Amino acid sequence: MNSSHPVDAGDEDRSRLLAFFAVAFAWSWTCWLLVPAIKGQSALAAGVLSCLGGFGPGVAAVAVVGYAGGRVALSARSSGDSILISGLSIESPIPERTVKTMRQ
Repeated sequence: MNSSHPVDAGDEDRSRLLAFFAVAFAWSWTCWLLVPAIKGQSALAAGVLSCLGGFGPGVAAVAVVGYAGGRVALSARSSGDSILISGLSIESPIPERTVKTMRQ
């Protein structure tokens, strides 16, 4: 079977999506399920762990993109008032001309 076949690309996307959900689920629920066990020893550590559980989807996204595309896929390049991260453009809420005016 040819590797450029559309079914192959879909299978790869599905496996990345499955990996994303698996890592996000594992990270979040591991943190959240450990909170009651740690709460008796340190309320601060339990609170931090509880907050860290909320970062599961972000951690999963970075892990899956990094694994699939390597360090190059995770590198961020700044261009004007937007940041380009592996093809995803994130626009700054402050226009560049406003930033230049503020610097003067």
